[in-house]
Amino acid sequence: SFNQTKVATLCKSCNTKLFWECMIHCLILGWWGIKSFFINVVSIVGNVNMYREVNSELKKRKNTT
Repeated sequence: SFNQTKVATLCKSCNTKLFWECMIHCLILGWWGIKSFFINVVSIVGNVNMYREVNSELKKRKNTT
């Protein structure tokens, strides 16, 4: 399915691994068709924003422990 949400508690390296798995999925399987091209661009931007958000949260947690 193309509309997936991943919920997990991950360390930074596991988060990075999951991020790239999702990005490769979008980059390889998301470009089929004109409409899909634009939807895929939105998905990629969303993935990058979520990756940054999660890494920022991990950094905050690391600094407080």
